Amino acid sequence: MAEFLTTSEINASIEKIIRNAKQRIVLISPYIQISEIFADRISEAIKSKVKVDLVFGKTIPKDQQLGLLSLIKGLHISFLEHLHAKCYYNEESMVISSMNFFDFSARNNIEMGVFVDRKTDTALYEAAKREAEYIIDKSDIVEIHMPGRHSGHEDAGFCIRCGASVSYNPLRPLCKSCYNSWNLYGNADYEENFCHSCGDEADTSVKIPECRECYHTNTQRRAV
Repeated sequence: MAEFLTTSEINASIEKIIRNAKQRIVLISPYIQISEIFADRISEAIKSKVKVDLVFGKTIPKDQQLGLLSLIKGLHISFLEHLHAKCYYNEESMVISSMNFFDFSARNNIEMGVFVDRKTDTALYEAAKREAEYIIDKSDIVEIHMPGRHSGHEDAGFCIRCGASVSYNPLRPLCKSCYNSWNLYGNADYEENFCHSCGDEADTSVKIPECRECYHTNTQRRAV
């Protein structure tokens, strides 16, 4: 029998679906912001020869999220403009819920969902799967091509304290004014306000000047 899920249970069930898959994973959500944990789980599944389809809609994710997705080699990504359904499944179980595949939703929203087991809820599972396959068939394949960030000119970055535009340099992630203020104490662990790479609000510091997503996607950028 189908099982009701709360927000935390939805998130845990989706992780189990990814972790326990043997053949295929389908992730359908209009809005996506994949956490590092889920990105790692998906990568592990693909390395184990599991086919993974991710379908999103509405809007194109931010560059740092696209950068993270581009690192998951073998992930099949597609786009359906009017998508509003949220469904996550493998060959044995499924979650149908109100929650987007969005890290913010899992941490901040109040969601509801239903867990479906293929063995005990065969008719429900197969009906939802047919609709999900229809969504996949109607969607357009997305190929992620991240633009080269270094073209001989100084790369753009952001001051981690005030958010002003500065040259990208993780060793000096503050503008001149904020650096002078910071240098009074010189605490490299002092909590700042913005990511040096994308400019989004984030818990950063002179020691770690980028948000988690940018830190993991900017290895090459930092090396140049």
